[in-house]
This record gives sequence, C-alpha cells and structure tokens, in this order.
Amino acid sequence: MKVNIIKSNIELFITCRGEVKILNKYFRIYALVIIILILVSQVVHTDQENNSGYIGYDPYFLNSFDVDISKKNVVLKIDDDKLTFNGEYILCNQTDKTVEVILGLPYDDVEDLIILDKNNPLKFFWRNFSYIENNYIFEHLPKADKWSIVSIWLKANESRVIRISYQSQTTNDSKGIYTLTYMNNAEPNNSSNSKAYIVFNDFKPYNAINVSNIEVEKVHYNQGLNLLFDIDNNGRAARIDYELTDKLAIDRLSFATSSKLKNISNLYGLKDYDAVILLCDEYINNPSDNSVDINQVKYVKSEAYRNLTKFDNYFEVIESLDLNKLYPYRLKYKILLDVYRILNGKAYNSDLATIIVSIQNDLQESNEFFSEWMVQNKIIHDDIDITLDMEKEETRKEGVLNKYAERLKLDTVGKFLKDNWYIYLISVLFIFLIGFLLGRKFGKKKTNPPYYTFRR
Repeated sequence: MKVNIIKSNIELFITCRGEVKILNKYFRIYALVIIILILVSQVVHTDQENNSGYIGYDPYFLNSFDVDISKKNVVLKIDDDKLTFNGEYILCNQTDKTVEVILGLPYDDVEDLIILDKNNPLKFFWRNFSYIENNYIFEHLPKADKWSIVSIWLKANESRVIRISYQSQTTNDSKGIYTLTYMNNAEPNNSSNSKAYIVFNDFKPYNAINVSNIEVEKVHYNQGLNLLFDIDNNGRAARIDYELTDKLAIDRLSFATSSKLKNISNLYGLKDYDAVILLCDEYINNPSDNSVDINQVKYVKSEAYRNLTKFDNYFEVIESLDLNKLYPYRLKYKILLDVYRILNGKAYNSDLATIIVSIQNDLQESNEFFSEWMVQNKIIHDDIDITLDMEKEETRKEGVLNKYAERLKLDTVGKFLKDNWYIYLISVLFIFLIGFLLGRKFGKKKTNPPYYTFRR
C-alpha cells in the first residue's frame, strides 16, 4: 500500500514538473515575442520622429573666411515627392592673395550631384561627419551624416560663378505629410542679391498645410502650372509641410479590400471617367467594404463628373456629401476651390451655398496657409451670404403669401355664409331630412323568423 502511494506521488511529481517545464517554455516564447514587438514599435516610432523630410543647404565655407558669397540664385523645383535643386553662387575673394576655399555640402540622399566652375565639372569627395568634425571648424555646422567637399582656388580679388545641381526625393510621414526645409544659410551682404524660390509644379494651394518664413504676399500661383514661393531674404530657414490631397483621396480606394473599389481607383488613374461613374453607382447601391466610407466613393464619382465637365451632375453629388467623413479631411478645401472656379464665386442654390459657407467658416477658423492664400488672392464666395439671405427672404414671403391666401379663402367662405344665411339653413334641414329617411328605411325590425331556431 505504501509502495503504491509513494509510486503515485513520484508520478504526480514528474507530471507536475513536466507541465512546469512546458509552461516555462511557452512563457519564454511569449516573453520573446513581446520584447520583439516592443523593439519594433520603438524603431518605427523613432523612424517617424526622425523623418524630417528633405533639408537643403547652401554650401558652407569649411577652411576660410576670406571668401564670401556676393550673389546667389537658388531654385528648388518639386514634382510631388521628387526634387531638383539648382543653385548659382558668385564667390568673391576679398584678399590680395590667392586662397584655397573648401566648400562643404551637407546633403543626404542626393543623386546626380554636379558642381560646375565656369561650366566645367569639379571633382568632389564624399565624407562623413566624423571627417568634417576632425578636420574643419564644425561648431556652427549641421550634423549631417554625409558631406560632399570640393576645393576651389581663387586669385586675388577674383570672383567666380559656381553652379550646383542635384536630384533628391522627399519622404512623407505616417499621415502622408511631406516636409521640405531650405536652410537659407548663405546670405550676401547685399540682401537684394539673394534670390531663392521654391516652385511646386502642378501644385494645388490647398495641399500646403504649414508655411514658415514665407510671406503669403510673395506666393504666386499659375492655375494648372505651378505654385511659386518667394523666400524672404532674412537668412532664416523656410519650411513647407504639404500633402498630395488629390492623390490621397483616390489612393484610399486602392487600399480597400473590395476589388471593385480597387478597380475604381485604377480606372480613375487611366482617366476612364465614364467607367468610374458606372462602378461607383454599382458600389453605392451595394457596398461591401466597411473600412471605406460611402462618401469617399461619392467624392470619386463627383470628380469623374467634374473631369467630364458635367457640372450639374457634379454639384448634385457634392450636395449629397457628408464632408466630415472624407479622407483626407482637407479634401473639402479642394471642393471649395473647385466650386469657386466653376461658378466664379456664385452659388446658384441654397443647398450648395450652405455647403460652401460651412467650408469657408471652417477654413477661416484654421491657421492653414490656404486660408491666408484665399484671402490674399481674393478668392472667396462673397455673394453666398447674400444668396442665402435672398432665398430665405423669398421662402419667408412665399410662406406669408400662402398663409394670407388660405386666410383669404376662409374669410371669403365666412362672408358668403353670413350674407346667405337662409341657404345655410336650408342645407342643414335637407341633410337632416335625408338622414332621417335613411334611418327609418334601414332601421325597421325584421318580420321574417330566422332560419335557425333554438328549442328548449
């Protein structure tokens, strides 16, 4: 008996120990998975925080202060997320001796870099920041990972034109926002000799979210061509945060699970707008993807109508939209500008006018660049409030007239009965007589016994 008890206890101990080992094994696996997820999330978060977009610089003098820049002309051209830099600098030797100047360009992710001296390409070298730190005065230099350095010899009091060009690419963050910063670090003594422009090709003003150190009065826009930012000559960095609003709206359908929504996005990219409208109607009647709001599909349909210049259909769809459910939320600013261009600032009905007024009010309360740009360019629906007031007044008048007409009818009937009381009395007696006769006819007792009788 004791032997059996001991044996069973040993088996129970072994079983429990095995289960503990299994639990420890799974616990280690789970702990490892959690640690990996935490590390990945931290890396992603750090990457998003460090994603400062494109940062462009003028060249720095690394070894000499005897040379300065007497004139510069810089143009940054942007096509969506692609950037082209073209800078022209006039270097001036202020001394009576020949000097060597070493220029440093702190540029990351640069392609096709070309440095020209009298239209002749100069040989440059790539260096990391440690090299710059160990060999040159670096106290006021940016800590860029990569530098390109070039050596130029200038004779006494000589001036030389140096041209720099390259290609680069801006990156967006998790919200689809691109950031472009031009440091504007080289300023001639005479500020009138400093010209710097940021030019967005085929750029819409509502794409610009925030603009720093650029006066709105110096922003020029050619519809369908470009948006030009004239940078202030104050030596301060200029920054622009922007998104590709139109592209984000269409791409929203590309990331849907519904194949029909993906087809709509593809057909829109191919500019087959008739097919887009057809598929949008089919999907609206039978939606299948909860991740995409139906208003997003309606918006794409409205854009197809607008591109086909079927503006009546376009306005009809716009009036049915819930603007607060569109992605991105700034898409309503695009609608505001499109409607203005089509109607030249005049809303032809109260429903459309109400929509435009709501967008304008929302825009005026924001601090976005587009709001200032609209005011500066006098692009505002000034007559919409008047249109709404006129329509409200007409509606009020129509309501008053209807009430007056109804009252007039009642007064007319009352006056007629008052003047012709005897006709009213005869009518009442006649109706009473008819009712009395009908009552006597249908109210007589039946003389015939019923077919079924009950016997006791």
